[in-house]
This record gives sequence, C-alpha cells and structure tokens, in this order.
Amino acid sequence: MVTAALPPAPILIHADEFTFNGSRNFGPSGLWRINFNNIGEDQHDIWVLRRSTKRIVGHSKIYLPGEHGTITVRLRPGTYTLYCAVANHRALGMRWHMKVVKPKIRRTAP
Repeated sequence: MVTAALPPAPILIHADEFTFNGSRNFGPSGLWRINFNNIGEDQHDIWVLRRSTKRIVGHSKIYLPGEHGTITVRLRPGTYTLYCAVANHRALGMRWHMKVVKPKIRRTAP
C-alpha cells in the first residue's frame, strides 16, 4: 500500500511590538509551513528552536514592517519556541510555544 505524503501543517504568526500571535500551538510532526506577517513598526524575523536539544531547526530573513513570507521546516515530536532574534525582541516577549506530536494514523478502515 502506498501512502501519500501529508501536506505541510500551516501556522500563521503575526509579529508586532513586542509579541508573536500564532494561529495554533499544537500539531502533527512532519513538515510545517510557517507564514510570517510583520504587522509591526520594527524589523522582525522568526527562528524555530527545538527546546529539548536547544537546536535551531529553521529561521527566516529579517522582514521590514508590512512584509510577509513563508518558511518550511520539518518538526519532530517535541516542544518548540518560535521567536524573534532581532535585538532584544525575544526577551521583550516576541515568542510563541508549540507542541508537536506524532500524528495518529488509522491502520484499519472505519
């Protein structure tokens, strides 16, 4: 049996001074499409940190006010922090926490 690949899980992050507001904080492991929207007055970016290993698994460019973009990352089960690495923005509250779990796959017909 051939299993089709799942599409990337989407999340939308709005960046403003000095907060991240995400559309979800829980989802399946695998590819994630992070849509980033800088609605603030300062430059912002997004970095994805796997908390258990302190490893950066992806990051974006710096977005100017009004800019938006997308990054795609592969996330394994665990907890992650998405944050802005510009100046001291992370310390000021520009972060979002997410939990990623192994997806439940049905092995039998309903």
